[in-house]
Amino acid sequence: TNITQGPGTGWTIAGIVASLCGIPLVTTGGKGNSMHGAKDFLPGVTCLSDMLQKAGYHQTYMGGADINFAGKGSFLKSHGFDDVIGKNELMTNELKGKSTGHGWGITDDLLLDVVFDKYKELSAADKPFALYTLTLDTHGTSPSPRCREKKVVRGDRSYKDSVRCSDYLLNNFFNQVFDEQRKRGKNDTLIIVNSDHLAMPYHKPTELERLGPRRNTFFVLGSSNTSSESHSMLGTTMDVPATILSLLGYPGKAFGFGRDLTIHESLAKQDPNFLEDLKTKMWNAMRKIFWAMPNIMDSPSIEVDTNAKNLRVGGKVYSIPILISADLHGLIDEIIFFEDTPVAYSKHSGTTIAVDNCKYFKSQLGLNDKNFCLFIKHQSSPKGWIRMLPLNSIESVSVDLNADLNMTAPAPDFIRASLCESANQCKM
Repeated sequence: TNITQGPGTGWTIAGIVASLCGIPLVTTGGKGNSMHGAKDFLPGVTCLSDMLQKAGYHQTYMGGADINFAGKGSFLKSHGFDDVIGKNELMTNELKGKSTGHGWGITDDLLLDVVFDKYKELSAADKPFALYTLTLDTHGTSPSPRCREKKVVRGDRSYKDSVRCSDYLLNNFFNQVFDEQRKRGKNDTLIIVNSDHLAMPYHKPTELERLGPRRNTFFVLGSSNTSSESHSMLGTTMDVPATILSLLGYPGKAFGFGRDLTIHESLAKQDPNFLEDLKTKMWNAMRKIFWAMPNIMDSPSIEVDTNAKNLRVGGKVYSIPILISADLHGLIDEIIFFEDTPVAYSKHSGTTIAVDNCKYFKSQLGLNDKNFCLFIKHQSSPKGWIRMLPLNSIESVSVDLNADLNMTAPAPDFIRASLCESANQCKM
């Protein structure tokens, strides 16, 4: 009942990472929702879902939003999930021909219907499984149509109406699951409920703060025979996976930065400076470890495929547009993917590799809005080199990175250039 919000856990994909991996989401260098370009999401991290996969659990995610948003689908597929189903998949299959309901995606009434159908399917197989879903209605003030039909809500377009609706729909869902369990003569299902993050500013959280300290939701439901317990020990969403492990029969285990709150104190309680130290002392080191940042000199070349929109460097594949900054020894410090501004406008330092639309680079090249350009710059040089890449080529372009970074005269197809850093700088 006392789950607070730590740094790097305060938005959806970050909350998912915290509650499955016991760590904050340290991005590769960009903003919080910019990780859609990561092909391999947090490769240096072991999550609860990875452990469940090794234990033989079939894992399914079903959500009402686009699975590609913020790299959510990539994260789930990278960490043990067998089925990752989002808005597009549901609208093509289970919910074909039905209205989604609102801009965030599929309304919770429709979503929970198909999740329950999936629960019945998985439980009938009589094999261990974990079924995950993520509700959407509390993002706004338009509750699911079923709540209006059942007159559960007041229709005042308030955030409280959305909460009333979610409470009604989830209660019905829980009862459906336990009724199905009784029909099967089983007592083997745990329902784990936790919020991904606290309500965002557009929900006017100051009104909530008047009622007392804001906390995340975390509770677990078992059979009707399960005794009720309540724990008020201070924790964060990073403590969720260790606590879940305890409920699965492995008590007292640490998981990432998380601790089993049924037995141990959270690190946030043990050390009052812990959460601040995460941000100020550990962030850059965590980025390199969690993302298994490669050394750009580990492979003799980089390859860019404009057809597949991929860049391969240091043995890893990333989506383009992209900007990579590396230190003196070639170890990557930051990787920035396009979110709401061109990557070429991003602040950067050190040795730089960038692939973006040619118009975002300052050069004498005849720029074309459709073309991608490859930009490389050694950290010792104020300017770099740019090369236009062929459009929709069936073959990738390979560049000898070590030689081209250190060239003092143009190599074939390269000319001098620099990053614009703003639209005004690009005007010749």
